[in-house]
Amino acid sequence: MNNDYKDIKTVEDLTEAIHRSRARIEAQGEAVQRRLSDVQSFYTPRNMALQGVRRTALNVDFYARALFIVRALKKRLQK
Repeated sequence: MNNDYKDIKTVEDLTEAIHRSRARIEAQGEAVQRRLSDVQSFYTPRNMALQGVRRTALNVDFYARALFIVRALKKRLQK
């Protein structure tokens, strides 16, 4: 971060520095607001559930357990 405050000699220089700082802060605030909006639109309950299902589905043990449960239910229903 560049420190230009040492160059301030007059009230006009101070006023210009204040305006530049405010503009920079406003631009940063707008960037943060855009990113927040992006995050809020991504982390919806639907997307969170979908990510959970995807991670679970990638787990090999999940398939093995699901098949075991299906086989057990099938045996019980056949009796």
